[in-house]
Amino acid sequence: MRERKNRDPQFQELTRRERQIMDVIYKLGIASVPEVVSHLPDPPTSDSVRRQIHVLEEKGFLLQKVTGSKKEYYPAMKITEARRSALDHLVDTFFGGSTHMVVSTLLELKKNNLSQEDLTRLNEIIDAAEEEQEEE
Repeated sequence: MRERKNRDPQFQELTRRERQIMDVIYKLGIASVPEVVSHLPDPPTSDSVRRQIHVLEEKGFLLQKVTGSKKEYYPAMKITEARRSALDHLVDTFFGGSTHMVVSTLLELKKNNLSQEDLTRLNEIIDAAEEEQEEE
């Protein structure tokens, strides 16, 4: 297994196809080039995917596992880290860093799909955040 070269990759650095490849690999957990190709929309050639995977390795997003003659690739970053990186970028880029704008937009978009359980959990999260603020 190879070490990640770039210690803190940022998802905003990715092209559309690179993001698609990362989405496939996160979904599968670990994948070979043919597996990635079979899950991509409008799949490019295997050689093209192989080149893009190499770039993703160089950028620090993927690591490689070699078993015999089979090469497989897996994310260098846990999904929770990737979510945070992507969300940080989204919040900064589209909402000017405003947490309340993000939350209110999500609630507006999903207001008809929120269950009582969702609402209860959101209230618990808000209560916990308020308690943390009071403690500081």
